[in-house]
Amino acid sequence: MPWWVTLLIWVFIIIPLVGVAVALVVAPVIERRHLADLEDREARVRGIAVSNLTTAAVATGPVRPALVTGSVVMGVDWWKAFVLSLVNLVGGDAPAVDRVMTRARREAVLRMTEEAEELGAIEIVNVRRG
Repeated sequence: MPWWVTLLIWVFIIIPLVGVAVALVVAPVIERRHLADLEDREARVRGIAVSNLTTAAVATGPVRPALVTGSVVMGVDWWKAFVLSLVNLVGGDAPAVDRVMTRARREAVLRMTEEAEELGAIEIVNVRRG
């Protein structure tokens, strides 16, 4: 077999298969670790109420309003992006991407809640979850 055929086999078959195998093993581990971290951090700030109401529901003493924000940029790995492109061709839901979006929303609200906790807040109002 000529050397260039061996090179083509490695470049177009073996290396992509190894990449897919690594993505299928490593990505779920990272996702589980992030979910466990989210649960631990959410348990620490569970006493702060978060709502989408425009006014405070808890009226205890004087209110010192402050603006807190929580944002996060989280992308899908290349395997999920590939699956999403296939789903876009035929239509339907992409549960893998929905899980990433849910994790990103939870992380953003958690960051906002942690910032509010540092300010001594007991409630966060007017939260928009995009």
